[in-house]
Amino acid sequence: MFQAVFDKVHESFYALDAQSVSGRVIGTAFAISQGGILATAMHVISGIDISRSYLTKTMGQRRYFSFDIVATEPAVDLAVLKLKDPDPQLSPVNISPNPALYGQSVLAIGYPLTYRDLVQQAECKPMLNARVWGCTVASDMSFPPLDGSGGAKVEVFEVDTNLHPGMSGGPVVNRAGELVGVVSRAVMRPQNIEEPHLTVCVRSQHLASMLSKIA
Repeated sequence: MFQAVFDKVHESFYALDAQSVSGRVIGTAFAISQGGILATAMHVISGIDISRSYLTKTMGQRRYFSFDIVATEPAVDLAVLKLKDPDPQLSPVNISPNPALYGQSVLAIGYPLTYRDLVQQAECKPMLNARVWGCTVASDMSFPPLDGSGGAKVEVFEVDTNLHPGMSGGPVVNRAGELVGVVSRAVMRPQNIEEPHLTVCVRSQHLASMLSKIA
């Protein structure tokens, strides 16, 4: 199941390698239209220097792409990007018409930073590798706006895996390879609670709503 889904979506996602005032930022972005429109987490591109940031594909021959920021929604931690030049191998992910349900198996895909990557990052020699995590939808909940502002609740779900830094902005897909969520942030459990840390994913309905406003 992992391999079949990965083969279907592997041309849709990119490593997002950015420079900000606080240093280097690594995240994940993914294509959602044939016209070069991509999505990622808002916090990944917040405060970056766009002239010193780029997207990378590492499958096969490494390729680099410049991009523009089209729209941001801090309350739901989502951003929409656009490639400056076409990617002939781009293959967008379709948004699922059905929400991810509690107990459903899903896949989180992206470019996590491992210890080796962090060491090489310090030496300016990043070696980003695409990873796929099989996980399960562990809860369904509504959060206050993720930027701390007032307003409507944000529909999210947790997966039962503590995803690594660098996965932020990555797609969460169902077994059909359809988008059901976007990786947002980790939830750290108190030390006296013997449960694993979990990862919060913003439901894809928020991205669909965002896209309808900029179409």
